[in-house]
Amino acid sequence: MKSKDHASGQGLRDYGTLGYQLSEAFRKKWIKKTGEGKGGGLITAVDPSAVADYTAVYETVGSMRLIPLNRQNLIRLILTLVAPFMPLVLTQISLKEALQRLGQTFL
Repeated sequence: MKSKDHASGQGLRDYGTLGYQLSEAFRKKWIKKTGEGKGGGLITAVDPSAVADYTAVYETVGSMRLIPLNRQNLIRLILTLVAPFMPLVLTQISLKEALQRLGQTFL
């Protein structure tokens, strides 16, 4: 099994090479206006939308994680799991005490 760093790093290297080739073809077509960058190469239509599509894919590869869970999603998950039990808990202790215990647990 590949580690997150290895898989993400390999993906960034692969897409980095592709991005370089795409940006070079884009530069030749639109900035230098040489007419190069057309045809059956890397991308047949080297236009701004192709560059935007590539950028979105590159950012996705860059944000890869071994476990697709960040702090915000973890908090949502915990609240979703705890919410159904809150009425039961509140029959045994006060809301103030429950919040204090919850605060002590996470801080």
